[in-house]
Amino acid sequence: MNTINSKAANCRGCFKCVRGCDVKAIQFKNQKADIIDDLCILCGNCIKACPQHAKAYLSDVAKVRLWLSSGKKLIASLDPSFAGAFPNSTPGQIIAALKELGFSEVRETAEAASLVTYEYGKLMQDGTKNIISSCCPTVNKLIENYYPELVPYLAPIASPMILHGRYIQSLHKDEDVKVVFIGPCISAKEEAYADKNGAVIDAVLLFKEIERLLSQKEIKRTELTEILPDNPSPRINTIYPISGGIIDAVEVSGYFPPKYKKFRVNGIKSCMQVCKELTEGTFNHCFIEMNACTGSCINGIGTLAQESSFNGRIKIEYYSERKPADKDYVLQMKEAISTDQTFTANPNDLPRPTGAQIREILKKTGRDTAENQLNCGACGYSTCVEKAIAVFQGKADVKVCIPYLQEQAESLSNLVMETTPNLVMIIDEDLCIQEFSKSCEKFFGLSKEKAQGMDLIEILDNSDYEWVLENKQSLRNKKIELIEHDAVFMQDLTYIPNRHAVLAILMDITKQEQQLKEAYKQKIETTEAAEKVIKKQMMVAQMIAGLLGETTAETKVTLNKLCRTMLSEEEGGNL
Repeated sequence: MNTINSKAANCRGCFKCVRGCDVKAIQFKNQKADIIDDLCILCGNCIKACPQHAKAYLSDVAKVRLWLSSGKKLIASLDPSFAGAFPNSTPGQIIAALKELGFSEVRETAEAASLVTYEYGKLMQDGTKNIISSCCPTVNKLIENYYPELVPYLAPIASPMILHGRYIQSLHKDEDVKVVFIGPCISAKEEAYADKNGAVIDAVLLFKEIERLLSQKEIKRTELTEILPDNPSPRINTIYPISGGIIDAVEVSGYFPPKYKKFRVNGIKSCMQVCKELTEGTFNHCFIEMNACTGSCINGIGTLAQESSFNGRIKIEYYSERKPADKDYVLQMKEAISTDQTFTANPNDLPRPTGAQIREILKKTGRDTAENQLNCGACGYSTCVEKAIAVFQGKADVKVCIPYLQEQAESLSNLVMETTPNLVMIIDEDLCIQEFSKSCEKFFGLSKEKAQGMDLIEILDNSDYEWVLENKQSLRNKKIELIEHDAVFMQDLTYIPNRHAVLAILMDITKQEQQLKEAYKQKIETTEAAEKVIKKQMMVAQMIAGLLGETTAETKVTLNKLCRTMLSEEEGGNL
């Protein structure tokens, strides 16, 4: 199952998704970006970053809509970040909107978070060296895939979503119900369907998707009367989705032993830095609350964009009671379900190049020396060496280096401008010269420096250029004569939309025109000579015809006389 899919037709190869992906789980093929599923940690940053909407996540909307229309009993597990995720609505109005949509029960996932809080306290009491919170599925994937040696530090406790699914299923053992988790996290979509978690969550909807369903049903959440959830208050455990919320919940619940240090970290880069230090043995006896989203779950990919995360945090803090959850109720949940979770080291086995191989790759784009390594990050990688490693691993195209391509383009452009025999100019929207080729300098007797910024009218008639800019159309193959230069050119004017400028290419056809004139002159002279010969031949023909006519008449008379004489002799008399 691919939780994030790429739409190749939309991709424009801008590399924003690569720049947004801290683990570089993106591969470029044929100038299109594809997710490498085995490396992806489902943070959703590529979806946020892509301006062309070329990345999309798996959606359960159609499935849930079908269940709602068929009258299926649906129970919502509502992530605690809901309290700050919907603009202009109170938590009670969101619960009312879900009931209006067709959910038979709406329960807060924080109900199970109170059990997670209890289990984290127990782990610390047992004296585990370091504990990393395991509530964030993206952090769990990050550690399993990229820091496998830290897997033993992951708290072996299932996330609040999974525990809540288990608990709801235990409450409805003999009923045909569907449990739908509603939250801000696309990583939860994969976690819900993982084999190791069983079928305790039947569908996952983001807050954005719920908003779409409410809009389709014309349910105005801001106008509804508030309703309480169908669970006892989790109290402090509703604060989980803000940075430091888990630590706050454990502290308020009285589960933190004095010997344990604690700190919170959020955002992929910060999490990676802490993981690196953990592998180096920097920390000891620490409880580390680790969340992939900057600011924690309140900033998840599925939150509504128009809501400020700061305002959302205030709303969540206001909604939370700074009291521990009812312990008897927590122990009741613990008796009903297992809280265990297993994590597996799954290190990526991408090959690593040698120093010589890296230098060979860098050499292809002229980056094989420290001075030439710009480390600009335009390709999505923070350094040229990182990019070379990605090329070796098949994730990046060696030629896709923006400075290199620019240098190549400028070099080619300069070569053309320096060597072409044609007159080449670029004229801006004010009909001023911006670019001036070497051949232009020679023909007009102007240096490039002097010509740049000059009004075109000073050296050429600009009416055609004005027409091109006004109509935003190109003008091809027009013959123009520069009388003052005794020259003729074939003019091509190309409109450049993104610069609102004109590329002018003037091909000197003076010699061809002279040759054509010469050929025409010879044609005329040949024609006149032919006409004289024809006239003379006609006169001779007429003379010959006249002479032939006289001779023929005389011959005819003579022959007639001869015939009559011969006949007369044979018959013995005169005729």
